[in-house]
Amino acid sequence: MSSATVAAVIAASAGLLGALLASAGTYSVERFRAHAALREKAQERQLASIEAFLLATHAWHDFLVLVGELGWTQNDSDRINEMDRRVLQRDQAYRRLLLLSSPRLYRWLTETYAPVEYEVRRTYVHQIRFENHVDDGAKQARRAYSKLIREDLPEVARADLTGLRDARRLADRRP
Repeated sequence: MSSATVAAVIAASAGLLGALLASAGTYSVERFRAHAALREKAQERQLASIEAFLLATHAWHDFLVLVGELGWTQNDSDRINEMDRRVLQRDQAYRRLLLLSSPRLYRWLTETYAPVEYEVRRTYVHQIRFENHVDDGAKQARRAYSKLIREDLPEVARADLTGLRDARRLADRRP
């Protein structure tokens, strides 16, 4: 075999090996991109569920405060319909968030949030709807719920969104 033939075989082999390596590298990069896109989409769904839950809980709570100040009229179908609408939004957002939350947020929602919400419904909501007065215990339950959704919930939920915040921070650094 001539030296030109050997050089041609070596060059062809190197070209073929380079093409195989480039193909494997491209496949790995595309696979990484696909996984990153799926993770980001899941985190965006989680962000949307947290946002919907925050908005629904605040809307329900604000309506409770308003009704507590104005009083409840048993024949007021507009208030009953509005309360039902806000309760439904809150419940739907809660269930959606339970499905999409991390184990840590799930535990917080079921062990911390749910008992406080139940206490507000058992005391404050019951008293504004069916009694003529709201006692101090019910007001305290409503204040505890207010603190929970205004201070504690955003803090706990932020921990679930670190990946999304970090991804956006990395995207901002690109040239």
